[in-house]
Amino acid sequence: MKQLIIRGILCLFCIFCLLYLLRHLSGKKYETFESMYKLPLQFHVMDMSYGNTRSWITKTEIDTILDMVNTSVFEPCGIQWTSDIIHESVPLNTRISDLFLLGPSSEIFDDTTGIDPRLSLYMSLVPKASVEKQKTNVYFVNYLGPGRNGKTMTSVQVDRYSDLKMDLPTIFLGQYSQNGEVLQTERRDISSIAFSFAHELCHVLGLPHSNDVANLMYLDTAFANPFSTLQLSESQKTILIDGAKVYQQKNGETRNAKYDANAIVDYHSTEAQIREEESQSQHQIQILGDDGKMRDVPMEKAQNLPTYFSPGTYPFGTANYVPLYADSVLLSKPTLAVTELQDTPDMMAGFCQQEKNNPMKLEETCMAMDHDKCASSQCCISLGGSKCVAGNDRGPTNVSHYNDTLLKNREFYYYQGKCYGNCI
Repeated sequence: MKQLIIRGILCLFCIFCLLYLLRHLSGKKYETFESMYKLPLQFHVMDMSYGNTRSWITKTEIDTILDMVNTSVFEPCGIQWTSDIIHESVPLNTRISDLFLLGPSSEIFDDTTGIDPRLSLYMSLVPKASVEKQKTNVYFVNYLGPGRNGKTMTSVQVDRYSDLKMDLPTIFLGQYSQNGEVLQTERRDISSIAFSFAHELCHVLGLPHSNDVANLMYLDTAFANPFSTLQLSESQKTILIDGAKVYQQKNGETRNAKYDANAIVDYHSTEAQIREEESQSQHQIQILGDDGKMRDVPMEKAQNLPTYFSPGTYPFGTANYVPLYADSVLLSKPTLAVTELQDTPDMMAGFCQQEKNNPMKLEETCMAMDHDKCASSQCCISLGGSKCVAGNDRGPTNVSHYNDTLLKNREFYYYQGKCYGNCI
């Protein structure tokens, strides 16, 4: 009985592990598909027939090579290359035979001028009218010279050896390779070309050579290894993804991300996380609820209090404010309908009597009064004989007028026709 229980527990554990593994693998595949970077290429198949080395690459074979490269190397990194294919002839002024006379790069590079005749010859094969400057152009040529089956030229190198202004690197792939020391070219197989192509595409995305013999970017075997031995480290995959982002920016493409209306995207930390990171505690303020009872509401310290005027402030000045009788009636909530009073005794007595309890209104009325009438009124004075302000025989009501630097004569004033102070 005990053994049956143990076997049952082991079976359940195995089933759980299997389900977890299947979920992990399916989730990883979904993530790679949904976050794919689609990078366009432009293929050029050059009609370079020379002797027995005739151009043999077809569209079907290019599609097969591209599928091998995507499946084995780039799609696991979230990258997919797409293509357009053009079959065309090389420029008429190009001598194909020069390719068979090339030696190793180290032997023909001119250190005095900094010119590599091999690269100059490669660029002479390019029909300029078909170049896509915002894509990587891939040229299938017959033969690239001894010891070379693929070559990536940076946009800087392309500009140096031609008048093309490229935004992205250019790739040259040989359809034949040299066999032995004597010049005997043999047709390359699909797997060998796919390996060279994958190697060069990694260069396009910024991946340098590696010293690891089993690595895709090992220089000496980049044209011979089968796909079964391909290896890329995690750091190399990170470089490829970063390079894909740069490629898209130069190409003007956007990432092929599937829109999900139900997906929640956090563009910044949550409110609770920000409060904890910034050590921001909350205040509690009381408001009147719908039920007529006071209740506490949390409020951030950085948030202003929901009041118009804080206690201790004087929006109408420090003097006691007494509203007019008419204003107090209009602003109150009487049970009977009221109308504004007209022609009251205060109104009939003039603005000095009507506005006696409203110093701000009184000051405003005096300052707007004609200067000839100012000194004869009951509540206005002519300060210095030039400025009409509210006041009486003791001077201006607002003594701050004495600080007016634009007023020339502040030592005297006129009130009801008489001069007070240091009169002239």
